[in-house]
Amino acid sequence: MTLDRQIGIELREARNERRLAVAGNRNVRLAVRRRATAGELIIPFPRLYIDPETWMQLHRYDKVKWIARGLDELHGGKLVFTGPTGVAIWGMEHQYSIHRCGLVVAVGSHSVRRTAMVPCNPSCDRWSAKTGEEKGRCGNHATSNGWKDVDKFNVPNTNDWIGAKTRRMYVPQGEIDQCVTVDGIKVMPAARTLVDCVKLFPFVLLLPMFDSAFKQGIVTAEDIREVAGHVRNVGMMTEQVLKYVDARSFNGGESYVRAVIIEEGFMVPISQYRIEEPGNPAHFYETDFAWALPDGRLLILELDGHEKYFNPQMTGGSSAAQVGHLQAQREGFIRQWTGAKIERIEFREAVKRRPLIDKLNRLGVPRMAAGPGPFPWNMAARY
Repeated sequence: MTLDRQIGIELREARNERRLAVAGNRNVRLAVRRRATAGELIIPFPRLYIDPETWMQLHRYDKVKWIARGLDELHGGKLVFTGPTGVAIWGMEHQYSIHRCGLVVAVGSHSVRRTAMVPCNPSCDRWSAKTGEEKGRCGNHATSNGWKDVDKFNVPNTNDWIGAKTRRMYVPQGEIDQCVTVDGIKVMPAARTLVDCVKLFPFVLLLPMFDSAFKQGIVTAEDIREVAGHVRNVGMMTEQVLKYVDARSFNGGESYVRAVIIEEGFMVPISQYRIEEPGNPAHFYETDFAWALPDGRLLILELDGHEKYFNPQMTGGSSAAQVGHLQAQREGFIRQWTGAKIERIEFREAVKRRPLIDKLNRLGVPRMAAGPGPFPWNMAARY
């Protein structure tokens, strides 16, 4: 059988199993690399490949799952995923940047090398290491221990948001034995997956995951506290996230914005606040964020996004102009019914923070004399 035919068969089998194809030996790897150089194949991960058409059609969350299935196939079906990879497998809302560390697998061995590889901060696109390698541009390098490279075979990574490495994270073997299968992939239970993320990420990245998990009903606060009680140095951050978790949040973007609002010391908003037409409760709107102040004022903050205007599932087939008109009509009704003051923001304004802070101040949202700023998320960095 020729190499090209072998690759074609493997690609068909992999598509049927919703995974990346495995380059099983050196000859196949070299053939795959040649075809990737010619643009016929894509190598998203070491020793794993796929055809460009299929890859481009996958949603970002699905890409993580396809890589995980391919990696599990490469390692004989023995892998159990956790941390950021587990978040994608469970289908929790999250920022794609959490996958820049690579895919994370749970291992029961205590021999995991104590190394560090975490994001400098949510807006930095580089990763910092304890050794000083791969320093990010922000210069703010918190560290976290407990994972180790498995695949050393380096390839050009075609995804600037998925790291082409496998990381190992220590989890007691007894817990690994209690793993579950989600969408055909072995993964740690949702509570353990979230606690493992608490070790690695800041509050603004954790809150979307927690909100989504609670919204789906796949975890409870008691489940998380039970797991966190057996993991060192995660209790404070876990309780901080649980204090502000809100299953009413519509999506991860709203959760992220709410996390920034909280970190900057503003009054915690009400998510998906319902406003009804006087005398006609069947006609109502739900706002992204609202503050019902004791003096009777109602303040509203709406999050704009590309999908709100261009995603067919959200627009119902309407054009961007029609959606904009409906938004203006909606705001007009809300002001008429409640006299509310309304501001609109884009997600990037929350990432930059200052534009969001200025709009919240202009809106009149109460703020502490001195906001706490970003929570000290590296307090859980040692375990």
